[in-house]
Amino acid sequence: MKLGFVDEHRAVWPARLVCEALGLSARGYYAWRARPESLRAQANRELTDDVRLIHTESSGTHDAPGSMQCCRGTVGAWAIPESSG
Repeated sequence: MKLGFVDEHRAVWPARLVCEALGLSARGYYAWRARPESLRAQANRELTDDVRLIHTESSGTHDAPGSMQCCRGTVGAWAIPESSG
């Protein structure tokens, strides 16, 4: 997402300059920053944090399928279906 790029690089370049280079309005960027995080984004962030924690706690031995197995049934945008077996 372009607005995320602007946000990630505002410490390097002024946001208005990056917006102009990307053809975005600075007003739109600042409005985007002022909005609260969506429920879907919160769920994605929390699940990503859980998967990273599982990976770290397993000393890097859990791969993506192993981490998903630990999180099976998590509700959110990344909802993982229960196995039918």
